[in-house]
Amino acid sequence: MANNDHEIDVIGRGPTIAQQLAFADSLGVEVTPEQGRALESRARLKLVAGGERGGKSLYSALEVGSRLLWGTLFWIIAIDYEQARPEFEYLLEWLGGLGAIANYRKDVSFPKYGRCSLVTKTGQRIETRSADDVKKIAGRAPSGIVLAEAAQMGYDVYLKALGRLTETRGWLLASGTFEGSSGWYAEKFNEWQGLNTEGGKSFSIPTWSNHFVYPGGRQDPEILRLERLYSKVPGMFEERCGAVPVPPVGLVFRQFRDTVHIDTRATFNEDKPVYLCVDPSGGTNPYAVGVVQFYTAGDVGFEYDEAPVDAIDFCYMVDRIYERGKIDEEIIDMAMRRKWWSRVAGGAIDVEAPDSKKRWSKYGGVTLWSRKVLQIEGIRRMQTFLYNSYEDGKYTWPPHLLVHPNVEEFSYEARNYRRAKKVGASKQGIEYEFKEVPPSDQPNHLLKALWYLLIARYGYVKSAQKARIAYTWKNPARKRSQSKTKTSGLTSVSSRSPSRRIRRTQTRSSRQ
Repeated sequence: MANNDHEIDVIGRGPTIAQQLAFADSLGVEVTPEQGRALESRARLKLVAGGERGGKSLYSALEVGSRLLWGTLFWIIAIDYEQARPEFEYLLEWLGGLGAIANYRKDVSFPKYGRCSLVTKTGQRIETRSADDVKKIAGRAPSGIVLAEAAQMGYDVYLKALGRLTETRGWLLASGTFEGSSGWYAEKFNEWQGLNTEGGKSFSIPTWSNHFVYPGGRQDPEILRLERLYSKVPGMFEERCGAVPVPPVGLVFRQFRDTVHIDTRATFNEDKPVYLCVDPSGGTNPYAVGVVQFYTAGDVGFEYDEAPVDAIDFCYMVDRIYERGKIDEEIIDMAMRRKWWSRVAGGAIDVEAPDSKKRWSKYGGVTLWSRKVLQIEGIRRMQTFLYNSYEDGKYTWPPHLLVHPNVEEFSYEARNYRRAKKVGASKQGIEYEFKEVPPSDQPNHLLKALWYLLIARYGYVKSAQKARIAYTWKNPARKRSQSKTKTSGLTSVSSRSPSRRIRRTQTRSSRQ
């Protein structure tokens, strides 16, 4: 059979497509043309995007069932156990009907809630797992993994799943409906449509391909009704029924990609100073503190095949504090308990929060830069760290901004920070265009905090030049040991427990 997978990374040992189709025939399952194209692929990594009621769960179960004899352990992973049940239920029904399960009482665990598992007569084991399980589980390596409703899971779950397969050279299938057209799932779909370094392949199984439910296909009356209903939200019909991603409209940081900028290399390095970027809470908004370390091109060159050609620094966000309903003293207390606290050398804060700036200096001994920064200036500076080829705007490699997978809030904000529409009139009627500056109520707390820090360190973007350090913090050591002066409530940067200092302030306030 011709290889459609560019001969990059294919399954080395497994059934032929004829054997897989024979397995489906033995079950009385009719494989649609769209499912058949995905099933035929020999790629180790597949992404199958399905429309609502398109048959993606059935297809995923077919992949597992037809490959059982070429492995020992198979996982179905979802955001929770409930989401993993449809694929497992198909397999339990099929294998039971084929007589592949010796003793239901002993070999099958199928509780109403929680993890499910089964063992076949020939010793193969199928288990459902939650995303939390994958992050912390150890033990046997699976032969194959299905990520069910993969768009609901973070990129870190995908990376963990890949890591679990390295020992067995196993295969991975990510399936599900698009949950918006941003994030790693949509990015992988687009990347795997053609030649790519991972050898992945992506496929669409639209809703109307399920001719058992929609015999009229694309022109089925129910499909046309859904199209009319979903047309009120741009792109919803294409995503929910067509199983294809639609580019986000009005997105500010279009250059940010989970698959490029989310990386475990952004891990705390105790040999490097730490800088804090702070956006204090206002009302119900979260109090955001980004934890950043900077590297030069020479610092990171050894991690890649060749040293970076440009001279701009690299910004790694290694941690964050992202809390609602907390005051400055509580956030400072949380920061002082983190392992990176002893390396804090400075930072930046919103100019509209002068009292918070004083508290960080008074109770934490941290000098924070603060000046008026227009949104558009912050956006431009941030974009220079997302790409650095000023001539054509393409990505540079390695990326100059990396964010640790645990800092999930940054990725969420980057995917949802959008420009507002403004309406104009013309002879053709109403026209829409996007404002350069987004509205202030957008989710941008960590984003703002980071661009304060980048402008503090490198200044504004004034021309097509490389960013140079424009500001240094004068008191990186913060002289903790010398600062034991008592204040009216808290002791500024003393050796006392931070939680004790906070309780003392709260007690004094209650007396007043």
